[in-house]
Amino acid sequence: MPAIEKLEVELGPPGEVTIRVKRVRGARAYMHQYTAEPPTSETVWTNEGSTNAYHTFRGLKSYQKYWFRTVALGMNNQMEYSPVIDRVIQ
Repeated sequence: MPAIEKLEVELGPPGEVTIRVKRVRGARAYMHQYTAEPPTSETVWTNEGSTNAYHTFRGLKSYQKYWFRTVALGMNNQMEYSPVIDRVIQ
């Protein structure tokens, strides 16, 4: 599968954010993820699975910083990660 080069993060109403990647050829599903702590190799991510290349997270805390990424899932356990982007939620 090709690499995910860009992750778009769009702030919505208070507590909402939509993340989006360009559809990945060969991806069967996407795992949209966020964390409220700076990412490390031991970070536990909150996941939302989807067949869409975009997802809206709701219920996030206003004025808190979150980190976001998307993982494209393909056949034979193939995975491609997007860049990690951070935003402070409205």
